[in-house]
Amino acid sequence: MKRIVLVLVFAVGVAACGAEEEARIAPAPTAQPTATPLPTPRPKPTARPSPTRVAQPTPAPLREYVVQHGDTLYSLARRFGVGLHALAEFNRIADPRKIYVGQRLFIPSDAIVATTPPASPTPPRVHGVDCAFRFGFKELYDLIPDTVGQCLENEEYNVNGDSFQRTTGGLLVWQKADNLTTFTDGNWTWIHRSDGLEKKRNSDRFVWDPLLAQVLETLRTTPTGERVYTLFIQSGATAQFEPSEKFVSRYFPFRNLIVINEQYRNESPEALAHTLIWPALGLYYEAERSRSWGECMERVIDQETAQAQWWRELFGEGGKSYPTDLERWANYEVTLLVNESLRHWVQLSPHFREQCARYGAPPQRIDPTLAKAYRTALMGGESALGKAAAAMVIAAETDVVFGPSDGWNGRYSPIRNRIEVNEELRDASADVLAAVLIHETLHVAQYQKWSGRRSPAECVEDEIEAFAAEAQWWAEQHGDDGKEEQSEAERHLNGLLLAWQLGMLEAFVLLSDNYQEQCLGGVVNS
Repeated sequence: MKRIVLVLVFAVGVAACGAEEEARIAPAPTAQPTATPLPTPRPKPTARPSPTRVAQPTPAPLREYVVQHGDTLYSLARRFGVGLHALAEFNRIADPRKIYVGQRLFIPSDAIVATTPPASPTPPRVHGVDCAFRFGFKELYDLIPDTVGQCLENEEYNVNGDSFQRTTGGLLVWQKADNLTTFTDGNWTWIHRSDGLEKKRNSDRFVWDPLLAQVLETLRTTPTGERVYTLFIQSGATAQFEPSEKFVSRYFPFRNLIVINEQYRNESPEALAHTLIWPALGLYYEAERSRSWGECMERVIDQETAQAQWWRELFGEGGKSYPTDLERWANYEVTLLVNESLRHWVQLSPHFREQCARYGAPPQRIDPTLAKAYRTALMGGESALGKAAAAMVIAAETDVVFGPSDGWNGRYSPIRNRIEVNEELRDASADVLAAVLIHETLHVAQYQKWSGRRSPAECVEDEIEAFAAEAQWWAEQHGDDGKEEQSEAERHLNGLLLAWQLGMLEAFVLLSDNYQEQCLGGVVNS
């Protein structure tokens, strides 16, 4: 009896969650799109005789062409005397078979036009284009203005943080990883370094590392790996080791290069092959830029899925035994794939959300700290509570932010479709935040089924259900006795766990001042 009284006293003073209630207007969950299958390698085009070129006294200027009915990229390449793949790559076309009427194509400046030459070799002024060179692009333009030509658009950014700008002479590129500005006209590349301007042929290849040749052969040992290997070879890309402070591996689309962090050179060929899959598919997708936040996110999901699938094909669902740190991540990725949680893990990644935001605003705002807490919930515990919370918050497109407390650990507003977590918990551990988010996200699901305003009894039942989910997840994380080394928030959760184990959650809710106001007084409108 003494233990019960202590629990009741604790329940009165514990911080609780709040729910703002006006009407049933929270959006219904939308079906999650499935990740598109790994792309099938394109067959190499059969060799065709080169068209006869008409000699011109001077190179023809870069020109724009609008695709007409009946055009194919091959017929246009023959008309303008330029290679099919050169024309496709210059216009960022992944599949040369797919162009559409009205599409704007730029013909590289080194193409010899098999038509009447212009009256004057002076490149025409670009009319109707509101653009300018800025920062490093302006510096490089000032060094070789005649080569770069005039701008055709303003600087744009890729998902990896690199930027580019098309010109009448070719393409300007800034690479975020090494802070290098380059210009290419299709045949040559000019690199602006701190010690001057370097010029090199695009056909020049880096020396291939023998270890990476072994890695590619390891990649081919599974069906998924064989497809990725074929795409990599068809791309004509190369790979090398370079020092990096941030990345395991990454790709540079304008150099057609994959870089693996030098510090991982001594990893197993399997681990290195796993790291090669993501950037190899990134190069393939880079040929067609993402058009929206959602499309970018789907491509990232495909890349992560391919990595996980390859590792599972090699080592099974349990992953590799006695893994290194890099291999442990691959094992973890397989676990996410098997649990059907990989999609949500990617969608809740602050890193990927920030990258894809370059292509448009995400459908919801999630504080990066709370996004990480959802990922903690996703993998914590034996039940599917965390997975259900992650799936619901994505499907309902609910905003998740920190806000003022007013005595609550967290609260959900159906009017705003927003979860607010007490600002004072910003520095709390990820599992504390995860427990709070499981509770509040369950309210999102509960509000979906309302046909009208809740009665006091329904309010209490919803809170009991939410607290039970929170307590169960906490027990799965820390055992029946809760967490030993406790912060104030963790002591509250240990007390909640005890009330749940004693079957006293109803008293826990009813004796809370906050819930007496919210439930027994009817409802709280916002």
